[in-house]
Amino acid sequence: MHYCLVVPIGIACRTCVRRGLCWTVNLMSTALRQIQYWHACWLGELAPDEVHVYSTSLDWPDASLAWTGSWLSDTEQARARQLVDPIKRNRFSAARASLRWLLAKYLDQPPQEVVIQYEPGGKPYVPGVHFNVSHSHDRALIAITRACAVGVDVEFIDQHVPYWQVAEVAFTSQEREALSAIPVGRQRQVFYQMWTGKEALLKAYGGKLDIYLKGESSGGEVQEVPPYRILPLSLEECWAGAIALTNPPSAVNLRYGALV
Repeated sequence: MHYCLVVPIGIACRTCVRRGLCWTVNLMSTALRQIQYWHACWLGELAPDEVHVYSTSLDWPDASLAWTGSWLSDTEQARARQLVDPIKRNRFSAARASLRWLLAKYLDQPPQEVVIQYEPGGKPYVPGVHFNVSHSHDRALIAITRACAVGVDVEFIDQHVPYWQVAEVAFTSQEREALSAIPVGRQRQVFYQMWTGKEALLKAYGGKLDIYLKGESSGGEVQEVPPYRILPLSLEECWAGAIALTNPPSAVNLRYGALV
């Protein structure tokens, strides 16, 4: 890839010190170590039936944020500046940089040249691949495929959320009945798994929350949803996640990757 700048790691010399460049070299070293690690973690080209799901931490060192900040579009940078909380601002920037790096790998172009467009409903897209992003706390999931439209959702399993109150509003009667049949000790985990599946489906279609999330129209009639498939993701115990595919192929090969 032409955008991968090769710089010797850990360079520091008297000339650099005299010129005040050591900080720049150290910044580049930290960021490039991270990017070089990403190259090793890339899952490779997408087969027609594959979905690649990447997990990444969003708590980056300042050096990495500074080095990758130029990848973001003017709109993305402006959106980041609007976030008053520095943690949220940095995590947003890290998520967008991660997405751009991955899209660049699959599209074979520099991250800053990836043009992310938006459908009327607000769903982002680029010609050539289908993708979706979700983040919760310090983690993001990025799903990429060439097979069909995809949605992804990840949630931290919060032990303080009154999940039954949410289920009463957002779940269908059949879903609530299924949840109530689960042993109480596992209900929270199952609730979050069901919730992420519904969110992923919503994002896959780019639809409205009141139509697809609850499964009923405002008139009380069941809203018919086009063909889809929801796949739960294997994550650590305190996380729940799922992807949803619209008009999916008969067989789907799900592969996991991690960017740190």
